[in-house]
Amino acid sequence: MAAISRNYLGADFGRTDRFPPSPLYAEDLSGLPPTVLAIAGHDILAQSNEAFARRLSEAGVTLTVRRFGDMFHPFFGFAGASAGAARAFDTLTGDLAGLLATEVATP
Repeated sequence: MAAISRNYLGADFGRTDRFPPSPLYAEDLSGLPPTVLAIAGHDILAQSNEAFARRLSEAGVTLTVRRFGDMFHPFFGFAGASAGAARAFDTLTGDLAGLLATEVATP
């Protein structure tokens, strides 16, 4: 996690007061754009992602949460090798396409 955090934060790695760094710890999540959040069931970050979903919802962010109980953290990259990952990929990209179409149509 430390190596991933360094990649994520770069030169600011030493400035974080929480580990691992996450948008979950932001003071205010209001005003964020509509969000699609995928939560894999076999992911060490699943509980943090659930907490992030709660915070986004409490902040009034338009939110779609997709839970994939049989998936693991990097499942998105396995759509070509796993039928379950491919279905999840299709669901999530459909959600994102819907958001983009809505946002583009909104003046």
